[in-house]
Amino acid sequence: MKKLKFFGVILAVFLMFPMSGEAGPTYFSVGNVYQQDLELNKADPAVVFDGSTALDTDFWIGLTADEGGDDNDSLQIGKGIVPGTTPYFTMDKDGNVTLAGSLTINTDGTNEVFQVNDGTIDFSDGNAGTIGVLTIDASGNWSYAKNIAAVDLDGIIGSNTPAAGTFTTLVSDSLNTGQGAYELYAMNQDVESTDKPTFLGKPVSTKTDSHVVTSADFGKSLRMNSADDKSFTLPSVGTTEDGARLTFIKQGAGKMTLIAVDTDYIDSSSATGTIYTTTNYATITLEYVHGMTRWVIISANGTYTLT
Repeated sequence: MKKLKFFGVILAVFLMFPMSGEAGPTYFSVGNVYQQDLELNKADPAVVFDGSTALDTDFWIGLTADEGGDDNDSLQIGKGIVPGTTPYFTMDKDGNVTLAGSLTINTDGTNEVFQVNDGTIDFSDGNAGTIGVLTIDASGNWSYAKNIAAVDLDGIIGSNTPAAGTFTTLVSDSLNTGQGAYELYAMNQDVESTDKPTFLGKPVSTKTDSHVVTSADFGKSLRMNSADDKSFTLPSVGTTEDGARLTFIKQGAGKMTLIAVDTDYIDSSSATGTIYTTTNYATITLEYVHGMTRWVIISANGTYTLT
C-alpha cells in the first residue's frame, strides 16, 4: 500500500474510494507518507476529515459530478462526513466561486483597503453572464446599470411614491424646500431662473370673496378678483410653519386687505395688525418668521397701508 502525506494536525482521514485491490473506504493514520500524485477515480470522489471526537466539526472536500460525460462539474467543500451534503464552497469549471455563508475580508491593517486585481469591482444581478450592475473602478468612479427604486434624502421629501422621505426621479417628483410646491430656491432665497433649468411657477388659487388662508395655501399665489373690498385672513402659525411663504395679487377694483391673527404682526404693523392696498394689480409676498411672530414682506408692488 502506498502512503499519503498530510501536513498539519489531522486526527483521521477517510478516502471515500477503494484502493486498487481493496473494497470500501481505506483508512490512513497520521504518519503515513505518500510521495506520488493521488488520483481519485469514481463517481463523486471525495476526502472526508472526520475528527476523533463525536462532537468535533467534520468537513469534506470533493468533486460533485453528474457523470454525464460533459465538462460541467464542480469542486465543493462542505460540512459533515457525507460528501455532497451541506456544501459551503463551490467552484465551477470556469473558476467561478459560490459561498453559502458570509465572506469576511480583512484588510492589511495599514492602508485599510480592499482591492481587486484589475482595480474594478463588478456586482451582478444574479443572472448568469450578467455583470456590471454596479461597477466601481480603480479611480473610485461608479456606475449603476439599473433603476434606483428609492433614495432616502433624510428629510427632502418627494411628492410622489414610493413614500415620504424618498423620491424616485427628479423628473416625476418635486423637491419640497418648505417654500411651497414647485419652488426651488438658491441660498439667497431668489428663485433660480437665469441660465438655469426652467421650473414651474407657483400654483394659483383665484378668489372672488374673502378667504381664510390655511397651510394648504402655502407656496401658492392667491389672487383676489373682486370689484368689492375683500380680505385674506392669515392662518394661525407656529414653529412648524417657520419660513412659510404666501403671495397675494389684487386683480379686481376692490380693496384687498391682509389680516394677521394670534397677535402676529405683518411687517411693522401692530399685533394682530393688517395691511391693505387699493392699487390695481398690486402684488405682495410674505414669509413667516417664527422668532419674531411676524409676517415679513419679501417683495411688494403697489402702495400699502399698515394698521
